[in-house]
Amino acid sequence: NDWSEKPKGTPIPILACTFKEGLPEKDSEKVVNDGFPFVISTVRKEYVLKAESDEERKIWIDTMRRAQQRVIRENMGHRESHPKHKLLNSTGEWLFKRRIKADRESTLSIENMSA
Repeated sequence: NDWSEKPKGTPIPILACTFKEGLPEKDSEKVVNDGFPFVISTVRKEYVLKAESDEERKIWIDTMRRAQQRVIRENMGHRESHPKHKLLNSTGEWLFKRRIKADRESTLSIENMSA
C-alpha cells in the first residue's frame, strides 16, 4: 500500500521488456469481454494488464516504450539522467538482481534435496 516503508515485489527492468497489445500467445484463443489487455514480457514472466479503452492501452504501451528509449539514451551517455532517477534505477536493478539470486538459490536447494 502507499504507506508501506519497504517496496513490495520486484521492479521490472524496462530494458529487458517487450510490450504487446492483446493476450499472450498461449491465451490468444480466449475472448476478453471486459477491458483491453496488453502484455509486458520479461525473461522471467509475462504480466497481463487491462486498460479501460483501446486509447488508454496505446498510451500505456507508448509511455513504456518511450521510457525504454530514455533509459537507453541515458545508459549510452546521450542524455543526462536526473540524480533521483539514477538512484531509483540502481535500487531497482539491485532488487531485481537480488530476486534472481534468491530464485537461483531456491532452485539449487530444491534440486539438492531431491538428489
